[in-house]
Amino acid sequence: MVEDQQDIVEKIKNTHENIALTVGTVLAMTLVLYFLTYSALANSTYTWLFWFEMLSSPVIVMGLFYVRNIAFSLLKIRFMGSEACKQVLAQLQLSDLSEEKS
Repeated sequence: MVEDQQDIVEKIKNTHENIALTVGTVLAMTLVLYFLTYSALANSTYTWLFWFEMLSSPVIVMGLFYVRNIAFSLLKIRFMGSEACKQVLAQLQLSDLSEEKS
């Protein structure tokens, strides 16, 4: 039982890392896209899109600071169908996933 639980925890850790990497990459690439389109949108008739980018940029930057928390929240959605993973995940905290092995 303990080995199964350790395997599940490792699976959850790996999935958390993958989700964090994916979310972080998407947020960073969105900021790059914003950077490349700011000047074009500022001088165009689509000023509403320019304002949307200006106002959403700080939210995206804050998302990059909290990417691990976002990924941990998405883990619950990812393992919604697996009863064993759901039970282990209910006992875990974000700090449990970041502990280094001794």
